[in-house]
Amino acid sequence: MGTKVFGFLGGYADEGGLSTGDGFLIAVLLREAGLAGNALPAFLVIALGVLAILALLTMLRATPERPDLRGALGIAAVFTVLISPPHAWYFLWLIPLLSFSLSPGVLYLTLAAPALYRVGWPPSLLGAALLYVPFLVLLVIEIARPLPFKEFAHERARA
Repeated sequence: MGTKVFGFLGGYADEGGLSTGDGFLIAVLLREAGLAGNALPAFLVIALGVLAILALLTMLRATPERPDLRGALGIAAVFTVLISPPHAWYFLWLIPLLSFSLSPGVLYLTLAAPALYRVGWPPSLLGAALLYVPFLVLLVIEIARPLPFKEFAHERARA
């Protein structure tokens, strides 16, 4: 074991541009906006802040005795968008969560993810907008006006 316990993890991070920020779309956009060397730290602060807020909202919900499947899906989807994976298969882990809590925004994201193979990495602003802007619009609509569907797991539990 020793120093090789994590195997190629460091090499994978360097290969994916994670240590420089090139692997995170938001960090790339911040760098292009003029933050230069501060783009990665700014991205990390933004990402951790957003995830912390979502975690707090999930913890402080009205019914803490019941699992918050919708909140879990939201955190998973936002985390996936924040890490901005360059391959569509990274989005696949969201699909099982959709079976517990329907989300048109996340459904769109998983179905549109193969577009990443056409736009390349890092995607142009237009390429990123094709994937992430409709997702964000659908997410805002979902938050403003939740779907009338009940969570499937709770319906099965009562039956």
